[in-house]
Amino acid sequence: MSTASDTIKLHVEDLGTGAPALVFLHYWGGSSRTWRHVTQALAPAFRTIAVDQRGWGRSDKPVAGYTLAGLVLVAPSPPSPMGVPLEIRQGMVQAYDTRDSIIATVRQVLARTPLAPDDLEQVVTDSLQGAPAARLAWPLEASQEDITAQAAQIRVPTLVVSGEEDRVDPPAVLRQELMPRIPQARLHLLPGIGHLSPLEAPDDLADLIRSFATPLI
Repeated sequence: MSTASDTIKLHVEDLGTGAPALVFLHYWGGSSRTWRHVTQALAPAFRTIAVDQRGWGRSDKPVAGYTLAGLVLVAPSPPSPMGVPLEIRQGMVQAYDTRDSIIATVRQVLARTPLAPDDLEQVVTDSLQGAPAARLAWPLEASQEDITAQAAQIRVPTLVVSGEEDRVDPPAVLRQELMPRIPQARLHLLPGIGHLSPLEAPDDLADLIRSFATPLI
């Protein structure tokens, strides 16, 4: 289904009828399909809403408006600016240029365990579908935003899930840059998992979310 957001349409996958409703936002390069194994495991006990963010998947692809959207706690980036030189961030823009570059990025950077063939094909398709402005937005702009002050205002129970072998946002970085800034946050590590936990360990991730959300009902 599609839903209007300001002047653009966003594609939304809405499953289940239970409460509370859980909203899933995908990583840079993904789509709502990134979460399909997790949301299918949680439905129908929970209502799950997965969104194709602007510029990705089946949502509209405007040329502007790519700022940070809401709170992401699964393999999150820290709220402080990414300490990566400009030339390296410019190189990141090329990561999703071709099928070969995407597969290399998945195998060498994003995933620690091999993805199922259909999941790998999904990642390739999603990454190639990204709008040019969306591809530029994270490495060149949003990754340099400083939202540490906003992170400190979070006053709700917060679960941060990280792959123990995440090479993009390692647990050590999260412990230093994210955890001290969110008063009620706790960190859970997934052993042997990289940055793409929704595809590498969907059942484990669904179990964690279910255990965290159930007491809040």
